[in-house]
Amino acid sequence: MPSTLLDRNLRVFASIPTSFGVLTNLYNIGFSGGLTATLFVAILEWLKTTKESRKEGTQ
Repeated sequence: MPSTLLDRNLRVFASIPTSFGVLTNLYNIGFSGGLTATLFVAILEWLKTTKESRKEGTQ
């Protein structure tokens, strides 16, 4: 019986033990170009803004 995208996503997210597992599983189901890259850019932007606010002394 072919699995649907929802079934695949539920299996993936039910089997994630660590954040590394999140990236690995997203890569395996074909979302690496979208979700993983978006998450990576979001983390970089957040780190950049918090670093700048610490420099200015405003938190």
